[in-house]
Amino acid sequence: NNFLENLNSKPNNHTNSQGSRGGGIYAHNPTISNVIISNNSADLGGGIFCGCTNTIDSVLIENNTSLNDGHAIYAQNYLTLTNATIVENGNEINEGNAIHIHGVNSFTNLSNVIIANNQSGTIECWYPIDLNFTNSILWNNNNDAYNTNLCEENFESIYQVDPFFCESENGDYSLAENSPAVGTGENGSNI
Repeated sequence: NNFLENLNSKPNNHTNSQGSRGGGIYAHNPTISNVIISNNSADLGGGIFCGCTNTIDSVLIENNTSLNDGHAIYAQNYLTLTNATIVENGNEINEGNAIHIHGVNSFTNLSNVIIANNQSGTIECWYPIDLNFTNSILWNNNNDAYNTNLCEENFESIYQVDPFFCESENGDYSLAENSPAVGTGENGSNI
């Protein structure tokens, strides 16, 4: 397993080589915690490209782009994403979604996640997977719809409200006191 903790990955550009992956982080079987991934680009997975069994917790993924899929995250197979803020990813030129899940019969669990202000859609699944998405906020994405036609979905407590960041224009994505994300996450935690 790869363990990445307390890391700030920015800016990297890996779009010059054909099929480049993971502008900020490229890893298989990673455990990623307390990481900021910003201002990166790649052909697949502008912020993170991860394969196999992936655990990502307490991350900020902002302002990343992909030429193809997964502006913020491109995950193969199993993904557990908790306590994440995914904002300002994508651009007006390239299609794709903030999160792209590519794995046959895999399992994805997203909990206490804010996906906001992305210039792309939110989640896309390529193959049949089990997708559990709970206690999260989707807000002001170019397309708040998710392309999950191939997913067995369990969406619970998904809010489409402004998360009220303190000063997002200055890169401060902490939650304001009046944010609807305060105390509405799992077990009363913040989303």
